[in-house]
Amino acid sequence: MIVDESEYLNCSNEIVGGLIETVSVALFRDFPSVNVDLDDVEKVVGALTVLRPSVVEIETLAGVLHMFRGNWDEAMHVLRSVCERAPNFSYARMLLAVCLSTSGDSSWRRVAAEALELAPNSQAEALVRVMQAREDLEGAIQVQQRGSAFTIPASCAALMAEQGVSAGMHEAGAGNAMESAGYLRL
Repeated sequence: MIVDESEYLNCSNEIVGGLIETVSVALFRDFPSVNVDLDDVEKVVGALTVLRPSVVEIETLAGVLHMFRGNWDEAMHVLRSVCERAPNFSYARMLLAVCLSTSGDSSWRRVAAEALELAPNSQAEALVRVMQAREDLEGAIQVQQRGSAFTIPASCAALMAEQGVSAGMHEAGAGNAMESAGYLRL
């Protein structure tokens, strides 16, 4: 059976939506762990791109895939492109902020603020608090490595309190604090 290209690309929105949902669930079901073959996900995202080349949500999935692989520069490139083409797409803007934060680029705060301005929600606000705590923790570690005592940053202590982690861990237990604060990793 030979299928005409126009017929091949004529895929219903329901099927495309189902594939997008499948990719999203596959990537985020066990987040932050990845228990799916990223090459398989990449093939589905590639097929979605062929079926709907101008859909920014699909391009965003490509950016997320780069994030899962640790390809931060590629992820930022893709997500910047999405943000330029869809300036009101706050989800892509927040993902770009995560990439910038992970890469140590302080412009993440501006990008995150823009995302929150576009679509304020508690999950995005929590993510910003985590990124700030992560940055503060990295700063505290640098100070400790230069010979000063380790002090848990206020932003980290606030997150720990939110999560019900005992604040009894004090500067003397810095090693233990670092181990238990692993959830701050992005």
